Amino acid sequence: GIHHDDFMSLSNKYHDIERLLRKMVTASLILSQIRMDSIQFESAQQRYEKLLQTTPQIVQRVPLTYIASFLGITLETLSRIRSQK
Repeated sequence: GIHHDDFMSLSNKYHDIERLLRKMVTASLILSQIRMDSIQFESAQQRYEKLLQTTPQIVQRVPLTYIASFLGITLETLSRIRSQK
């Protein structure tokens, strides 16, 4: 890790680091917006199916409680969605 002030000092001195910071912040903002749009406009079923399409092995690696939380649904709702398959 690097302290924020040190990172800002480096970015002021080296433009490549400034550019890296800008790209990281932009990518993070885009991912956050996609996630919020998903929660707002997609059903729980759609979000779960998209998750399985992008990372099919996640169900074997992550507890269902965390998956439900990531999807913005309750564990009970996730169980209902999974039982329909």
